Amino acid sequence: MTKELAYRSVILDRATGYLFAMQHIEDNNKAQLNQKTIAKFNFDESVGFLVYIANRLLVGNLSRAIAHSDIPLTTEQYRALYKIWQQDGLTQSELAAKLYQDKSSMSRLVSHLEDKGYITRNFQENSAKLYSLSITESGIECLSLCVTEAHKTLEFSVHNLEDDQINLLKDALKIIINNLSEN
Repeated sequence: MTKELAYRSVILDRATGYLFAMQHIEDNNKAQLNQKTIAKFNFDESVGFLVYIANRLLVGNLSRAIAHSDIPLTTEQYRALYKIWQQDGLTQSELAAKLYQDKSSMSRLVSHLEDKGYITRNFQENSAKLYSLSITESGIECLSLCVTEAHKTLEFSVHNLEDDQINLLKDALKIIINNLSEN
């Protein structure tokens, strides 16, 4: 090996060592920064976590209330049945969008409601593939029982809040939903 190649090799080794050391320092700085960021973030007080917990508790309480009342629906089926009653003639895709659910799980849910006799699927005249959803009389009867249980559950969930606090909460949640829907 010539002197020049040996010199270049030493320089390259030193440069590699320097870059490695700088990368190590940068990684340590990032780790310290990340730890500071994490330490400042209070997960238990975050809006996302609080909304998640409130949702879980509401759905759990409603599920138990529906089950104790011997209503043969899940909370997901109740939500779908309510939307179909609210807007007769929805397509399955429209229903999925209104409930923020994927189309494949909506397909199973609609099939279960149809099997129970709570809804009918009516093919649309202008399309061989699309059909509209309609609620049946037995679906309306079942929905009425569910709405009673849902009303009791929701009333209990906000019984310590004033009307203006409830309205403020609803407005704030609508803003959050709108913000997240834009993504």
